[in-house]
Amino acid sequence: MRTPAAIAIPLFVAACAAPPHAAPHADSAAFPRDWLGSWSGTLLSHTPDGAAKPFTMRLDIAATADPSRFSWTITYEGDEVTQVRPYELVVRDGPTGDHAIDERNGIVLDMRFIAGALHCAFDIAGSRVTVREELLHDTHGARIDVEMTTVRDADARTTGTAGEVRTLAPVSVQRGSLRRAPAAR
Repeated sequence: MRTPAAIAIPLFVAACAAPPHAAPHADSAAFPRDWLGSWSGTLLSHTPDGAAKPFTMRLDIAATADPSRFSWTITYEGDEVTQVRPYELVVRDGPTGDHAIDERNGIVLDMRFIAGALHCAFDIAGSRVTVREELLHDTHGARIDVEMTTVRDADARTTGTAGEVRTLAPVSVQRGSLRRAPAAR
């Protein structure tokens, strides 16, 4: 039995709009403690034309004197350019997964740790970026899978007769895995 669009769309919208503090997340207790350390790997920046441009990402996460703040330094390397971003992860309410990245320049990005992954979405210069980072384990050890999707507001399309839906097609997806660097001896 198919669900009519007039019912399915409002249900989907309602699910997306569920209160963010509905219930504690048991998996939030290990974040960010289990993520501490230095991580690095190659990410690929994919575009709709099939191009896949590699770049290196390093993520250094460390505790600070303030138990609600962690050093969160991201380094990007590619095309002879290196960008170092000395951010801080702010734990606002760990049990509900409420966190933020403080870029330490007046910009604070709201983040949520949900279902074992860190999620964020923000708008910048006419584009929306969604970020998903998840700590996983495989036969090679721990890894953080990273995915950043970018859409442009100018490319938005509105369709629908039983209720308007605005869509934004991705213009790029950056994806890869970061591996924990061995501890210094």
